[in-house]
Amino acid sequence: MLPIKIQVKNNYGFTLIELMVVVAIIAILSGIVMVMLSQAKSSAYNARRISDIKEVQKALELYSLDHNNTYPQTGSYEGHPEAGFFKWVNDCYPAPPAVSAWKSFLTTPISPYLSKPPSDPTINDCASSHYYAYKSSGTDYKIMIANPNNPNNPPSKNLIDPARDGGADPCVVDGSGVYGWAIYSSGAACWQ
Repeated sequence: MLPIKIQVKNNYGFTLIELMVVVAIIAILSGIVMVMLSQAKSSAYNARRISDIKEVQKALELYSLDHNNTYPQTGSYEGHPEAGFFKWVNDCYPAPPAVSAWKSFLTTPISPYLSKPPSDPTINDCASSHYYAYKSSGTDYKIMIANPNNPNNPPSKNLIDPARDGGADPCVVDGSGVYGWAIYSSGAACWQ
């Protein structure tokens, strides 16, 4: 009988196709993770912004209790986009008089009620256009977040600023071009 020879081929590696498939799968998964991290970061920034303005609101309410139900007045300052608003922004942003007025406002009337003046979470990002603003007549107030991340989807619909929703009526949320959120007293809903 003739002996049967069996040849065994030693395959110790992967084929090029197998390697390319593995690299493609890793690339797809890393892309998905990066998108999810970016969205999580944006949500975290917005959560901090909302927490910040609620903290200022609480300080204002405490101030009001100690000062015959009045709030610190802002007066009016013409010459910046949000006339009458004190706004506070990152240190890279040009600082009109309203910004330095806001900083002194945070450190004088409401400082006993506010442990630390809040700052936007993108404070070190010079490309950021986010800012907070405050306006008060003494009897009413509005605290605003301008240009939040993903402004059309706030965590709560009652945060949409009716004067900054892109709609026709500044007193009613009627637009879809939201660019600002706010917390305000009843008489300040229409303030622009």
